[in-house]
Amino acid sequence: MKYSSHIITKNGSIIVREVDAEGRFHRYTISPSDPVEKYTAEIESDPNFALYRTTENADAHEQAKQEWIEENEISEEEALNRKRQSMYLERGDFMAGLALYSHEGTLLKELVENCVSQLPEPKKMIVQTFYDEKTSFLRLHPLVVEMSAEIGMTPEETDDFFVWVKEQDWNN
Repeated sequence: MKYSSHIITKNGSIIVREVDAEGRFHRYTISPSDPVEKYTAEIESDPNFALYRTTENADAHEQAKQEWIEENEISEEEALNRKRQSMYLERGDFMAGLALYSHEGTLLKELVENCVSQLPEPKKMIVQTFYDEKTSFLRLHPLVVEMSAEIGMTPEETDDFFVWVKEQDWNN
């Protein structure tokens, strides 16, 4: 194989484009249920991968690629939403991040605790239980989204927090 590339489609399928050793262009569709680690050099013989289209030259391949992109392109908003769906933090990292990350000069832990303390019952109990007992925190969990907004963080600032926490090496 000379090269390989892939694009993720709207429905989560992956389109693999590759050039084999003889210079032939191939495209395969991998469904969301196919584990990506099954992608090997023996892809043509693997029944889990369906041949989507074969082209014989670079021009035909580029034209097919362009047509596919036009048909399957996702918006920036959808791409951002997909990125956010994959963001999560384990409890220890989340709590450490709250204790060290500040928003407009105030540590997030203080902002969250003040916000929770001002909530009416039973909402206060629900949020406090969530905060105290979750083992991981999804970026798009409704309570994470709501509490972030309540303390004045934009969605982008919340993304920045999740990214910052993921980048930390708490063991050093």
